[in-house]
Amino acid sequence: MKASEAISTAGIIAIFLGALGLAISKLLVDYPGIIGLIPAFLVSAKWNYAPALLLLSGGAAYIIGKYLFNSTATGPVRDANTPGRTDFAQAQSRPIGPIPTSLQLQFLSNDVQPKIVGLTNVWRWYTLSGVDPISKKRVQIILFIIFNESIHLKQVKIDGGGMNLPIYEVKDSGPRHAIIVFNGDLSGIIKIDAEN
Repeated sequence: MKASEAISTAGIIAIFLGALGLAISKLLVDYPGIIGLIPAFLVSAKWNYAPALLLLSGGAAYIIGKYLFNSTATGPVRDANTPGRTDFAQAQSRPIGPIPTSLQLQFLSNDVQPKIVGLTNVWRWYTLSGVDPISKKRVQIILFIIFNESIHLKQVKIDGGGMNLPIYEVKDSGPRHAIIVFNGDLSGIIKIDAEN
């Protein structure tokens, strides 16, 4: 059994146990007389959180095993309106090699989502912004990038096109992803190149 299958199977088992726990909890509410027939740990106060935790962790494990670690996963089909995107399963089956990989985004000051200017070998991307509650200005931007095809990533280069970039750091990167944290606001077009 592959690791992805084991993770998915563990997720399914956790979901089943969580659902079973919810059913037992419902039985106890509807029929309090059966408390003596059920093992003591299932009627303790700590058990109230177990079904929800099992459902959440099981769902997460299933998704991770099925879509992130599974080389035969079927992801979204080609988006004909977005050039450069192909099927996720096809991307995983290709050999690793030098593939041009870049993302260009236009950030508008205090705009929630940047606008895409161009992409090459990028399957998905998104940003999370930290906003100062007093000034209502962005103070941090986290950019998540998932590559369409696996690459031998050497480094991530960021070009602000003449704009003064805030301090930034590539927090994590690998053959399929990069996570970049900007400690300040961005305004203008930036280009991220994943050199391989």
